[in-house]
Amino acid sequence: MSSVTVGRVIAAPIDRVWAVFTDISAAADRIAGINSVEVLSEPAFGPGFRWRETRTVFGRSASEEMWVTDLEAPRFYEVAAASHGTEYLSRYTFAPVEGGTRVSLTFSGTPVSATAKVMGRLTGWIADGQVGKMLQKDLDDLVAVCERAVGEGDPGDR
Repeated sequence: MSSVTVGRVIAAPIDRVWAVFTDISAAADRIAGINSVEVLSEPAFGPGFRWRETRTVFGRSASEEMWVTDLEAPRFYEVAAASHGTEYLSRYTFAPVEGGTRVSLTFSGTPVSATAKVMGRLTGWIADGQVGKMLQKDLDDLVAVCERAVGEGDPGDR
C-alpha cells in the first residue's frame, strides 16, 4: 500500500476541531465505522497514548492497537499501528483558514514481512480505494460533530 490522503475544511475553530479529533474515548460514538474503543493508557492524549479500536472491515470484526507517536497541538498528531506484517502511520494535520479549519489525514502502510509485501503488490490498488472511502467517511462523521451547533456544545462532548 502506498499512501492515501483525505481532507476538507470544517466550519469550526481549530480548538474545537482538535478537541473532537483527539477525544479517542468518544470515537465509537462519533464515527459510524468504529464499533468500540478501549483506552489502554493514561494520562491524556499525547505521545505514548494507546488504545484498541474495533471495526468491521470487509465484513469481519478487526481490532488493532494504536498509539500516538508524535504531536504538536493543535497543528498535527501521528498515530501508528502494526498488523499482519505491515506498519501503519496516520498523520492528522490542522490549520486555521477563513471560515474554519482545514483538516488533512494521510494514511500509509509499509509492508515489512515477505507475505505482506507479496499481498501488497497483488491487492494494494484495491485496498487503497477502500481505505480512502473509509477514511473519508470517518472524516465526514467527525466534521458533523465539529460543526454541530458550534457554541451550543455537543451531547457527545466529554
